[in-house]
Amino acid sequence: MKLTTTKTLYLRSRNGKQTKARLGGKSAPKRSRQVPGSTLRCNDLERFYRDRYGALLPDDDAGRADALIMLHHIYFRQAVDRPWLMNEWLNRCAPFIVGEEREAMIAAVFRRPMKYRADRLAQELGLTFARRQRLGITTIGAIDVTAEQRKERQKMKDTEQHAKRRRDAGRMTRHEYVTASLSKIAPWQVQGISRRTWYRRQKQAAEQAKTHYAADAPVPRISHALVTISLL
Repeated sequence: MKLTTTKTLYLRSRNGKQTKARLGGKSAPKRSRQVPGSTLRCNDLERFYRDRYGALLPDDDAGRADALIMLHHIYFRQAVDRPWLMNEWLNRCAPFIVGEEREAMIAAVFRRPMKYRADRLAQELGLTFARRQRLGITTIGAIDVTAEQRKERQKMKDTEQHAKRRRDAGRMTRHEYVTASLSKIAPWQVQGISRRTWYRRQKQAAEQAKTHYAADAPVPRISHALVTISLL
C-alpha cells in the first residue's frame, strides 16, 4: 500500500512572497483586524487627559469625575479581566483613588455601566473642536461644532483630498471636464453664439470645402469642366 503525504499548497504574490492557499488553489483571504470602538474611545480619552492634566489626574472632584468616565469606557472593552484593567489604569493615572473609594467606584461601574454619545461626552469634558483637531480625536464630539457641521467639514475635506489626488495623477479638473463635455455637446455655447448661427456657419464651411480652384478664382465642382475647356 502506497502512502501519500499531503503538502501545503502555496501561491506567490506580486512581490514573490509565498502565501498559503486553500483547497482548489485559491489564496486564503486576509483577515483585516479592526480595533473595537471602545478601545479607540479609551485611547482618545487618555490622549485628552494627558493633554489637559499631564501624566496624573488632579486629586479633586474634577479628577475623580474624569476617572469615573474612563472606568465606564474600560467596562465595555473586549478584555477578559476588566477589573484588572481598571485598577491598572487607576494606578497609572489616578493613584490617589485607593482602598474603599476605589472598590466602591469600580463596583458602581459594574452595577450600572454607562455609554456616552460623542456630543454628550464632549459636553462632560468641555472638548473644543480646535483641541479635538490638534489631538487627532475622532470618537468624541465638540462643544462648539455640531455633528452635522463636523460631517459637512469632513465631506469638504474628503472632496479636497480627492481633487488633490486627481491633480497629482494628471486628471482634468471639474471645470476642464465640463468645458470639454460642453464643447462636444453644445459647441455654440462655448463660442458664445446661437445654435442657429453655429449651424449656418457649419453649412457655409462645408460648402466652401466642396469648392475647387481653377484659373485664379474658386469655382464650384460643376463649372470645373467648363473652365478647363474655355482655357483650352
